[in-house]
Amino acid sequence: MKKIFVFLFPVILLPLFNTNQDQVYFGVSRYDLLINKNYTKETIDVFFRENAYRGANWTRVYSYFYGPFDYGGAPFGGFPNTYVPWKLVREEANNRKVFDLTQFSSEYEERLKWFMDAAKYYGITVDLCIFDTVAFRFDNTWYYHPFNPSNNIQGFNGSYAGLPWNVDRQYFDIYIKWLAEKLRAYDNLIVELVNEGYPDNTGDMDVYRSFLAWEYDLVRQQFPGKIISLSTEAPGLFHIYCDIFVPHFIWGRSALYHEEGGMTVLKYLEGIPRPKILSSDGDGNPSKIWEVITQKNESEIIGLYQEAFVRRWGVDITTLDHTKSYWVVDAGAEVYKSIFGAYPKNWHVSKTPLILPNFTDPRYNYLSVDKFTVVGGQTITYTINYKNTGAQATGVVIKNTLSSYFENIVPANGGTLTGGTITWNIGKVGSGEGGSVSFTARLKIGTPIGTKIQNYAEIDSDQTEPFRTNKIVISVIF
Repeated sequence: MKKIFVFLFPVILLPLFNTNQDQVYFGVSRYDLLINKNYTKETIDVFFRENAYRGANWTRVYSYFYGPFDYGGAPFGGFPNTYVPWKLVREEANNRKVFDLTQFSSEYEERLKWFMDAAKYYGITVDLCIFDTVAFRFDNTWYYHPFNPSNNIQGFNGSYAGLPWNVDRQYFDIYIKWLAEKLRAYDNLIVELVNEGYPDNTGDMDVYRSFLAWEYDLVRQQFPGKIISLSTEAPGLFHIYCDIFVPHFIWGRSALYHEEGGMTVLKYLEGIPRPKILSSDGDGNPSKIWEVITQKNESEIIGLYQEAFVRRWGVDITTLDHTKSYWVVDAGAEVYKSIFGAYPKNWHVSKTPLILPNFTDPRYNYLSVDKFTVVGGQTITYTINYKNTGAQATGVVIKNTLSSYFENIVPANGGTLTGGTITWNIGKVGSGEGGSVSFTARLKIGTPIGTKIQNYAEIDSDQTEPFRTNKIVISVIF
């Protein structure tokens, strides 16, 4: 754990910088939710929807991180399966990549905008961390960092004594201005200057202050009206460079009453004249809060919410699996109501999922037949192919109603025949899953020559409207 530098200042009551700050933020975060390609749009949709329904209105993410950093037993950002902001020039051995720091990835831009739109739809404010110091501080992550001179065509070296405080800032400037161009219109954005900004690597507080002052002024200019946040060591000195301070290591109520230098963490935070978001994670080690979550330590979580909300501070809980932390958000909503007299605005507001099941792609959802010309008494085979290219579907049903010219109809794959309609109750079909069903039917003897028999199938689910496949036309020739 990093030590907190204790500086005592008189408490100054400051006006709020933005009307959005009137609300108390709380929620759960998976810091690589934006950049990790293993998190599909469907996964993110569920993350936002389920947490917002429980009252959450906040999440925190990194804008970039590319490197082999273990986070809860898995590589952070899904390395090497990671969205990176800069345009890729070439790939090298051992997952090393070379970027152009003056151009940006269209794939990343699409992901970023979709992420912000999805969060806004569900009433979630995104704290977007522009820079992170973790990747600068360790050799194994710096080896892959886009600001490593070996990993960009400009030869730019963004590290000064293991941190980016005292280097040529032109490519930082380009990046911040590009982010602003893409994001300044979003009213659900908080801009975080840097994650865990520690001046001790340089040994020079003035160097660190110079960087923060430069970045703060640029962000204030490029993101007019936006709340600026900061997680930093020595906040008693550097709180002037943010609107909200985000202290880490606050994994529960007990952490607030930890004493250091003769003062509790809570007392120290009360002396910093900025609103706070108490964050459970720090130094890339989520194990403590994860233990609290998985063991359902309600006294720590509820106590943390109580201490924060009574002071109108927010709470950010780090999670490794959002499906196991729903109770944390539920608890926050209940404490919120007990203190403010009403549930959060998002609480129990149902929203239609952004990512729905999809059985409409004709490349995967179609009817086929083994012959297009047939004679009376002949048996033919129809096959219905299906694939879900959207979110998980439940209650999937396939139906095929046949012409009265057919007899001796035999469904396969569990289909049932009622009247002239075959029904397959498929049930649950996950994203990217599919299959096929088939049946045989015999053309009645005596069917007039030249008859054209049309057939199509319908694919339906609990979440979608029925999709009608292509039509198959067969001709009777004898």
